[in-house]
Amino acid sequence: MPNFAIVILSCDKYADLWPGFFHQLSKTLNSEVLNAQLQKYLVTNHANYQDANTNNLQVIRVGDDQDWSTNVLIALNRISEKKIFVILEDIFISSQIDQQDFDFVYW
Repeated sequence: MPNFAIVILSCDKYADLWPGFFHQLSKTLNSEVLNAQLQKYLVTNHANYQDANTNNLQVIRVGDDQDWSTNVLIALNRISEKKIFVILEDIFISSQIDQQDFDFVYW
């Protein structure tokens, strides 16, 4: 899926949510192909994170908190994909995400 990514906005103080979030995300991406193809970005302050069940995960460290909007702008300037799906680390998707849900990226 060229030019499309999932961006997870977070900060270091919510790091305890990351394992559960990525576990649920990998369960709800309906196919291994979709999970493998999608580039995923986790926005943090300074922390790193690795998840064995999450393919194509890149951590974007924005540094010390300035304000929410500035942190988001810093992160977006480091992402090359033109289309993104933004989600927060405390939103756990409960139903399956199918390839068809993201077909709009080919417009």
